[in-house]
Order: sequence, then structure tokens, then C-alpha cells
Amino acid sequence: MVPLQMRQEAPLEALEPFSIHWAQTASEIEEVQRLRFRVFSEELGVTLHGQDGIDSDQYDALSKHVYVRNTQTGKVIGTYRLITPDVAASVGWYTASEFDISDVLASEHKVLEVGRACVDKDFRHGVVVLMLWKTILHYAKQNNYTCIIGCTSVPANPNAPAVFDVKELLVQSGAFSDDFSVTPRIPFTPDMQVPVNAGVKITLPALLKGYLRLGGKFCGEPTYDADFHCADFFTYLPMNGLSKKYARHFELE
Repeated sequence: MVPLQMRQEAPLEALEPFSIHWAQTASEIEEVQRLRFRVFSEELGVTLHGQDGIDSDQYDALSKHVYVRNTQTGKVIGTYRLITPDVAASVGWYTASEFDISDVLASEHKVLEVGRACVDKDFRHGVVVLMLWKTILHYAKQNNYTCIIGCTSVPANPNAPAVFDVKELLVQSGAFSDDFSVTPRIPFTPDMQVPVNAGVKITLPALLKGYLRLGGKFCGEPTYDADFHCADFFTYLPMNGLSKKYARHFELE
């Protein structure tokens, strides 16, 4: 949902002053929610439905939250939310609110959903998101998940490439797949695209690039995300399709 980059510039074990944690208490979850509010509302201008200064929804209380803390300042600087099948049995999959994913859920895959990704604007140099993904992938492997799913946002504003130009780049990259039949709840259509400013380069957003490097794939047409006023692509990462480079870097082999 925000620009996240994946670069390999240092061993993850040497990434002080950052530490990574699973939220265990209500106060930790609130710290995560306050970071999300700062990024989504104050930085991106999204209208959120939680209390003042907090981004919260019906999924938060039961979900798992992984976060990175800056140990020098004590502040939470990055997070992802994980929804497991047990959580989805109670409150549903967030992705299913944007797409019909019944074909995915009917497959033999054991599915883990990730979402609500954000990193503080001062720490989007790649290290934080790498720490988050190393932890997520180890959790997925240890718990025998075979497929990670989620929604990847593409801005629909004058300073970003047109959504369907981004889709064409994904198609050309070979990342679009027909493994699953996935349909959007609210299809993003060309008339929803605002005019793009002259000179805007047609490039993939950083988060999409990161998922491609991991081995991620995309299915179906984009959906319209009314909360974030953007287009979302259904994204999935089969654990057996994880990039060998990142599997080694994350010590998963």
C-alpha cells in the first residue's frame, strides 16, 4: 500500500538498531495501528474508520501482527498483518472482500494471507521490509503454509503510471498466471483512471517489484479499493515458487 523496496545490502543478522517481533499485547497492536494511521491517513490522505490516530478494522483483534522496532527510538517502523485460516473462519479473509477467491480456497493449498503492509517513510530503504519478509516466510514454512495471498495496491493518481499500463508490464514480465480464477468485487475500469501527468514513466511500483523478485504471481483483473482510492491486484506467492536467491538469503533452504 506504500512504497516498499527490497534490496540486499547487508546480512539480516547485522541490521541493528532494528528488532523484529510478533505483537503479543493490546498495546503492541495499538502501536502497529498508530503507525498504519500515520502512513495511510496522514501521509497518503486515506479516510480511515478507526478511532483518532488509529487504523483498525474487524480483522485486527484476531490476526497476527509482525512488526519492526527501531531500538534507538523505541518506535514501531514497519508492519504486516497475517490472517490464518482459523482467523478467517471467524472474520473472513480481507482479500475476499475485494475478490472472489473461492477457486483459491478450494485448491489443495494451505493459505496464509498478508496485508496492511506499511513502513515509516524514513526507513523505506529495503532493510525493514526484508526483515518482515524473512520472518513471514519462516512462519509460513514452519506452519506448512503452501501459498501466501494478498492484495497489492497500484496508485490511480496523476503522478503514477496508469493502472492498465502497470498491468501490461506485469503481463510482459510473465508474472500473470491462470493458476486460479479470481474475479474483482468492484472491477477497476479504464474510466476510473485519472489523467496521468506528462512525463510520468511507466514503471512497476516498488512493492510489485519486490513481490516479483520473491517469486510472486498475479491473477485476474484489478479491483477498485474504495478506501484507498486505488487499484488492487490479487497477488500470491506459492512457497515452492520462492526465488532461490531469496530462499538462500532468508535461510529457508
